[in-house]
Amino acid sequence: MDSAGRTVSIPKDPDIICTLSAFSGPLVCLYGYSEEMMATSNNVLRSNFLKDMCPAVRNAVNVKNSGTMNAESILAINAEIIFVDLTMYSDADERAKLDTMGILT
Repeated sequence: MDSAGRTVSIPKDPDIICTLSAFSGPLVCLYGYSEEMMATSNNVLRSNFLKDMCPAVRNAVNVKNSGTMNAESILAINAEIIFVDLTMYSDADERAKLDTMGILT
């Protein structure tokens, strides 16, 4: 189920993941996808603990600061799936950006 409550399926393991919340970054790492996390938020990148546990996080591009995401940067890495929190998805402007990208959220 995506952030809007729609039923979705993920046909394969994603190769390029974007996490836009402080909670989804550690979860992606916990499930073994830190190498695939190519973009994330400044909150995730500030976590020294997470970077020590999953060094690949250090290579992720910062695409979200202070609640605003950079859609162009997310599109540039060809993200296949984006993990967002409800607060971000509830923001009409941010949701419009997400919806126009055509990427699972």
